Amino acid sequence: MTDDLHAGPAPEPAPRPHGPDELSALAAPRRLSVDDHMFTVPGLPGTFRLQLFTADGARPVAVATQVAGAEGTSLMNGVETFAGAVWERHCPEQDQPPVWVERQLWPQGPLEETCFQRVVFDGGDRYRPRGPKWSVITHELLQDLVGAQVAKDRGAGYVPRAAEPPKPQLVFAEFAVARLARPRPFREPACMPAGVPWWRRLLRQVLPRRGARSCC
Repeated sequence: MTDDLHAGPAPEPAPRPHGPDELSALAAPRRLSVDDHMFTVPGLPGTFRLQLFTADGARPVAVATQVAGAEGTSLMNGVETFAGAVWERHCPEQDQPPVWVERQLWPQGPLEETCFQRVVFDGGDRYRPRGPKWSVITHELLQDLVGAQVAKDRGAGYVPRAAEPPKPQLVFAEFAVARLARPRPFREPACMPAGVPWWRRLLRQVLPRRGARSCC
């Protein structure tokens, strides 16, 4: 799990008014057809709750909810892949991705202050939306858009990720050179002839002769 979030909530973008004509054109009484508390995408380490609202003749609306910093790839960083996966898996017959709304929950702050954000894509190929742009949408407007109740929490089926084991740390300690293992071959004829007694070799290690030409 990293990974990719700051320590605190990101600044909320300034609310931009959604065109009333646009929202009114998208609004329709939908039903909750999918409520997946642990939606995942193969190959992407991230989870979120997916609420998908659908109706005949209406564009699907997907609402993604995630706990920040606790579920791998964030909604913001993975929005194109997440939206494309929902599009391909749950509404492949649609020519456009579902209307995408996301909510990032910050555990250290009041959940009531966390805003929903609508994401509009500039374009994209089949199941690969691109060019996301975020804007704030209120919970009331969201419910008017889908024509149904939208849950604001993470859901009872949320399973927190297991804590990652701590990474090993390097520890340095003093070690006597005399205790090092002997190299193989131990004796090099040029600098360690067999005739040198052990006590002299030990003395040279303990009290090396400064300026001597010998490599030992």
